[in-house]
Amino acid sequence: MNILVAMDSFKGSMSSKALSETIKRHLIDINNTLNVKNVPIADGGEGTVEALAMLKGFKYHTISVHNPLMNPIEVTYGQIGDTAIMEMASCSGLNTIDKEDKNPALTSTYGLGEMIIDAVNKGMHTFIIGLGGSATNDGGMGVLSAFGYAFYDENNNPLQPVGKNLIDITSIVPPKVSPLPSNVHFKLACDVINPFYGPNGAAAIFGPQKGADKHMVSLLDKGMQHYANLIKKLKGIDLQSIAGSGAAGGLSAAFLPFYDTTIKSGISFIFDEINLEENIKEADVIITGEGKIDGQTLSGKAPFGVVQLAKKHNKTVIVLCGKLTYEGKVLSEYGATVIKSIHDPNVPWDDAMMAADYTSERLKQTLQQLSPYFKNSI
Repeated sequence: MNILVAMDSFKGSMSSKALSETIKRHLIDINNTLNVKNVPIADGGEGTVEALAMLKGFKYHTISVHNPLMNPIEVTYGQIGDTAIMEMASCSGLNTIDKEDKNPALTSTYGLGEMIIDAVNKGMHTFIIGLGGSATNDGGMGVLSAFGYAFYDENNNPLQPVGKNLIDITSIVPPKVSPLPSNVHFKLACDVINPFYGPNGAAAIFGPQKGADKHMVSLLDKGMQHYANLIKKLKGIDLQSIAGSGAAGGLSAAFLPFYDTTIKSGISFIFDEINLEENIKEADVIITGEGKIDGQTLSGKAPFGVVQLAKKHNKTVIVLCGKLTYEGKVLSEYGATVIKSIHDPNVPWDDAMMAADYTSERLKQTLQQLSPYFKNSI
C-alpha cells in the first residue's frame, strides 16, 4: 500500500518536515510493509522554504538582515538554480519579535528587501516569496526602502518605512541606480484573498493579531487607502482590485506597481512546484493536516487543497490536526474521509501543543486508532 504524507506544520510544535517524518515512523510501526512517501506542504506561510527543499538542486543560504523593528537577525532562504525561495515571515514575521513589541504602526519589511538584494548578488533573478505570518502593515515601504526608494511627505521631509507613515506619503523617489536586474520576476504566494484596505483589508482583518487596537486599525486602514490611491495615480495600478493584495500588510505594493510580478494562491504555486497531484495519483491513502482546522482552512489553506485533489482522484484522505472546530468539520463535505484532532481534551491546550514530544505521542495513538486504513487492502 502506498501512503502519501502531505502535512503542513503544527505551528509552535512541529514543522511540516518533522511532522511528516514522525507520522512515517509511526505508520511503519503499525505496518512495516507500507510504502510511505513524505511530501511536506505549505500555503505560502511558514514552511514554504521547507516544502520546496525536496526539489533537486535545492540549497540554503543563511545571512544577517533586520527584523521588523530593525534589529539584526539571522535568516535562511532557499535557492534552486536562479530562483530564490523565501518566507517574508522569516525576517518580518510575528515570530521574529517579542509579543510585547507587536506594533504594526512601527514595524517594517526592510529585512525582506535586504534578503532579496543578497539573492540578486548571488545571481538569482526569480523569486518565490511566501507572504504569510507578517508582523507588518507598511504596504511594502520597507522592501522598497531597502531597494533605494525614498518616501517624502508634503513638506518634503523623508519618512521612515513603517505603517504609521503611509498616510503621509506624497511622493516616492526611485533609486538613481537600481540594485535589481531588469529581468527580475517576483512570484508572490499567499493564502488569503483580502483586498488592500477596507473592512476586509490588511489592517482590519490582520492588524489586531499584529498588536493593533481599534484606533490603530483605523489609522492604518486610512494610510493603506491613501497609499493605494497614490500608487494608482503614479503607476496606474489599482491595488484594491487585486485579490490577495492585502496579504502580509499590503506587501504586494512593493512589487506589483514596480516589477514584473505574479500574485496567486500559495498552494497553487507550491503544489505545482512539488508535483503534488502526481504524488496523489500514485497513493492509496493520503494523510494531510495542520495545527488548526477551522473555517479559514476552507479559504485556501494547504490541507484544503490536498483534500480537493484527493477527491478529484477518488482517494482516501485522512486529515489530522491539533484543534478541530465546528466549521472545520465541514471539510468532510469536500472529500475528507476522516478529520481527527490528535489533542487529548484532558490536557491544557497551551501546555500540550507547544510540546513536540506530546504531539508525537498523540500522533502515534491517533494513527493506531486509524490502523484499519493502513492494512494492505482498503
